[in-house]
Amino acid sequence: MSKYLLQVLAAIVFAFFSGSIVADTFAEVYNCKLEEGKTAEDAHAANSTWLKWVNENVAKGTVTSSSGTAVVGDNKAFLWIDTYPDLATWSAVQTALDTKEGKEALKDLFKGITDCKENRLWKIAPTK
Repeated sequence: MSKYLLQVLAAIVFAFFSGSIVADTFAEVYNCKLEEGKTAEDAHAANSTWLKWVNENVAKGTVTSSSGTAVVGDNKAFLWIDTYPDLATWSAVQTALDTKEGKEALKDLFKGITDCKENRLWKIAPTK
């Protein structure tokens, strides 16, 4: 239960601090661990490549990605938090990632760096 709470809290915190969130937003949150011998810098470099490709080829700069790291406990565990302005953008990104071009551009990008076993797509709505 606590890992799901961590996902929710991370998504809410990110949504709260994101200045671009005005309406409903979607956040895809991944539970990950670093592979043996890899660093957060290795993971961020791979994620930066992914984010650049997504924004240049699909989302036109509207997708953001952040990481959440444990302050207490397992310091190999972290979260990726990818935010999308709407469900249509999230869907377009998923479709593009499944194309031949997407697979070729990002093939094995995170392999050997991160192990992400779970993810959830959250709808983030502001409180009125």
